[in-house]
Amino acid sequence: MSVLHIAVIIIGFLLLSRIIRGWLPVKGLTFITEQQFFDRIKSADVQILDIRDPNNYEQEHHPNTINIYLGRLPYLYKKELDQDSEIVIISSSKSTIRKAARILKKAGYNHLSGVLWIGINDSKSKEGQTKANISIVS
Repeated sequence: MSVLHIAVIIIGFLLLSRIIRGWLPVKGLTFITEQQFFDRIKSADVQILDIRDPNNYEQEHHPNTINIYLGRLPYLYKKELDQDSEIVIISSSKSTIRKAARILKKAGYNHLSGVLWIGINDSKSKEGQTKANISIVS
């Protein structure tokens, strides 16, 4: 086997491991229901982190959220998020919520929850709904 073959195998393995890692659970991350979301945000020690891209966030978002796109999260979490608060992560993808939770968990955030955002555009295609809502992630 040549060096090129070995390099291709190693790169393939690394890419595959990143994909599989996105599906694995994150220790300390709890997915919550819509009702649990609305109950928790009444608390003063909860911060809502919306990790969708800024364009989607501007189109529609829940009030009082902090928008930090996933790619910028490693650079901005210290400035925007309180480590003692519960962080509720909102995204349109469970794997994206898990990625954000891994970043925050590694930085010492221990109170993490996730909820899936089904917006107007997403809900029309999936369920025929016409309004933005928070949906259950399980």
